Amino acid sequence: MKKIAAFFLFVFTILAGTSFAFQTSGFTNPYGVVVDQKTGLIYVGNVNGGVDDKDDNGFISRLKTDGTIDLIKFIDGASPDIMLHAPKGMAILGNFLYVCDLDALHTYDLTTGKQLFDVNFGTLPHQSFYAITIGPDGALYLADAGMNVIYRIDVAKQHEVTAFAAGEDFGSPHGMAWYPARQVFVVSGNASGQITAYDRSGKRQQTPGIFVKTLEGMDVDDTGNLYVASRDLGSVYRMSPTFAINGYQVGLQSPVGVGLNRATKEMIVTSFSGNTVQSYPTVK
Repeated sequence: MKKIAAFFLFVFTILAGTSFAFQTSGFTNPYGVVVDQKTGLIYVGNVNGGVDDKDDNGFISRLKTDGTIDLIKFIDGASPDIMLHAPKGMAILGNFLYVCDLDALHTYDLTTGKQLFDVNFGTLPHQSFYAITIGPDGALYLADAGMNVIYRIDVAKQHEVTAFAAGEDFGSPHGMAWYPARQVFVVSGNASGQITAYDRSGKRQQTPGIFVKTLEGMDVDDTGNLYVASRDLGSVYRMSPTFAINGYQVGLQSPVGVGLNRATKEMIVTSFSGNTVQSYPTVK
């Protein structure tokens, strides 16, 4: 029975579909992706090397809604006034573009690309930032994969940083999102292969025991579905509010970043080693 179940799962995932709305190439190890929901512009972080390399050669590309490249190097670490090593998760709040870069959280002007400031973590230990999201309270929540910590950044209080939650349960978090359908933060553990959930106070909530290798970025659509990428399995999975999971897009090459374009109802996915960015409809 287990073999039969595994066979049907295999067939199902193969038939899940890989048609895309657009596919754009020309990137260099693209990782994080975020969409400006006001303008439809898409921002893609290019690591341009190893994910841990402190080489100041990372860059941010800007795409139009249809996937065509507006500026391949909208923000360029090679510029003398820009510091950017290996950009990963990103978030847009107001006219600020926040970028996770190794042990720093950079802030850039969303319009001009000018580097504004780095968030000050004071004496708080921090090591390897991978994901950032906006919480229901308007604060930023940042995942540190090296420390297994989620930090809360109160933008209204001059970007005051506090520890929101910590523990080995995070399993080296590479993705995070606020999940309105369940009123929790969901976190994808790259090392653990598990999705964990936490309420607004940082207390862990029960979730089904789902194990998927090398989980990466995640996002949520407007109908309550959660999307999460598995780099090694070459798939983006879709999970319903009841945590039923299926293969949304399979047969991909090293998918890592996942970001929703609400206007077009498309999920944008980056391919780290394929050096492409694809867009897939979330509704048929």
